[in-house]
Amino acid sequence: MISIQIIILLFLCFGLEKNQVCTCISILLSFAATFFVLPLC
Repeated sequence: MISIQIIILLFLCFGLEKNQVCTCISILLSFAATFFVLPLC
């Protein structure tokens, strides 16, 4: 289910303006980091 949410977020991000895509990608990377690190702890 997490992968589906990430795909939806990606579609929403690419719908934004080009200058906002970079910030959205950084936000996605931060969310991905939290999702991958929390299960390891």
